[in-house]
Amino acid sequence: MDWIAFFSYVVVSSVTPGPNNLMCMANGTKFGFRRGIKFCFGVATGFVLVLLCAIACNVFIYYYIPSIIQIMTPLGAAYILWLAWVVWRDKPKAVSSWIRLRSGWV
Repeated sequence: MDWIAFFSYVVVSSVTPGPNNLMCMANGTKFGFRRGIKFCFGVATGFVLVLLCAIACNVFIYYYIPSIIQIMTPLGAAYILWLAWVVWRDKPKAVSSWIRLRSGWV
């Protein structure tokens, strides 16, 4: 396993501003450091638990069902390509000027 790639993913995915990090910042601003840090520790704990579950499932699949790798690799690649195709072909939705103005304030 390439540990450098794995840990770089963990670091990047845990510090980029996703919904949990934005909620941590909002709670810190609204309730202060002492109450906000509890929420941040909960988010970090949840992230570690999800990460450990994903690792356990991947290790199980890799070691106990090795023949699935030859099947899932092309299927996963095809699914990602299909998702890219759907996003590329998607037309912009009509948005009123009021919604566009209001979303700029948020």
